[in-house]
Amino acid sequence: MESKNKLVILGDYIERELEFIEKGILSVIIENELYFIFKSKKSDIQFLQEISEISLDIDPIFRDEFPSIRAIIRFMKGNIEFHNIDHYFSLESNEEIEHLQMLYDDKFIKIVFYDTSVCFTKVFDINNEDISKLKNALDQIAS
Repeated sequence: MESKNKLVILGDYIERELEFIEKGILSVIIENELYFIFKSKKSDIQFLQEISEISLDIDPIFRDEFPSIRAIIRFMKGNIEFHNIDHYFSLESNEEIEHLQMLYDDKFIKIVFYDTSVCFTKVFDINNEDISKLKNALDQIAS
């Protein structure tokens, strides 16, 4: 990993897509690296600027109507959860399965915090227990 918290330039396509989202999270590839873009109100984003760790809950959902992997990203300070957001990786999308694999391979998650423009970017290490959950989900997809 080159830099923990570097400035990220979003392309026009991503900026346009974010215009239609009031609050949420997207996974995207920028310069061959996986980023999660968390869009919310500036007050929510400023509050999360001090957070230094996350945890992930991984929940495989094998339903016919939307087979997916649900990742709950929990923003933590010690043992206290300050905020969480869900991201769904569609199992019908090779691109999103690739994003899930990249997340596992990287062992960290890069989050771009965004309101009407990029506010800041942070990189959070993923703990070993959460890495194991990702591995189990990937193994279930493969079988």
